[in-house]
Amino acid sequence: MMKKTALILVTAMIALTACGADKPAENTVAATRAAQTTTADAPAAKAASTSTTVVSPEATAARAAMGPEAGIDNFDAAAIVSANADKFEAGKDYMVLTPTQPTSSGAGIVEVTEVFMYSCPHCFNFEPFIKGFLKRKPIGVNFVRIPAQFNKTAQLHAAAYYTAEALGVTEQIHLPMFRAMHTNRNPLSSEAAIKKIFTDNGVDGDEFASTFASFNVDSKTREARNLSQRYRIQSVPTLVINGKYVTSGSMAKSIDRLNDIVDYLVAKEMVER
Repeated sequence: MMKKTALILVTAMIALTACGADKPAENTVAATRAAQTTTADAPAAKAASTSTTVVSPEATAARAAMGPEAGIDNFDAAAIVSANADKFEAGKDYMVLTPTQPTSSGAGIVEVTEVFMYSCPHCFNFEPFIKGFLKRKPIGVNFVRIPAQFNKTAQLHAAAYYTAEALGVTEQIHLPMFRAMHTNRNPLSSEAAIKKIFTDNGVDGDEFASTFASFNVDSKTREARNLSQRYRIQSVPTLVINGKYVTSGSMAKSIDRLNDIVDYLVAKEMVER
């Protein structure tokens, strides 16, 4: 029992730490994504009718749980703001972005963004927090992820994330990417290594290749890099609430406190929208 308790405490402490831009979690590889894949030589995307990619029902359900239509309907935003207005301090528990950055979730929707990197072990250990947030988030809140790109390999991983998103398999690729790196010690430093993660999890190899090399994925990857700069991301995992507030486990000092900070900032945005 003592060993189990100690393991839980260690995991919680790891989740509160972060991977910084000045301390990459892995060596930067010399080869860039452009050197590994050539868009002009990529096979044409398969028509949807000939696709052999399999999207699991579990992945579909997990993706739906992130959207604004999913969530609890008894989230009393006004009461949460009132109870916590003097409890959390800007500049200490969270940072205020000036100017507020635009979001992608549409008018009236509160957007919660996780900025992460697959190479970051703390991001992997942060997954239970994200899972818990998705279970308790209110209707009207949309959860999105942005892959940080602190080095060239992270750019490959960002392209992998947006490839999965384009193919509708984000939630069946996300954890396997983490496990490959942190359980199996596979750095996933090439397109071929990333492709195997996809094909091992139901994705057609040709569809992966054409999507990975597509203009859409390249544009999304560049946009994510730009957003990370505008959010002033220095370490991951970091949470951004509605393009206005930035917080993290290292700022909150405990997982329970981070839960409360995120709920407070979400409630604050719901009241003010």
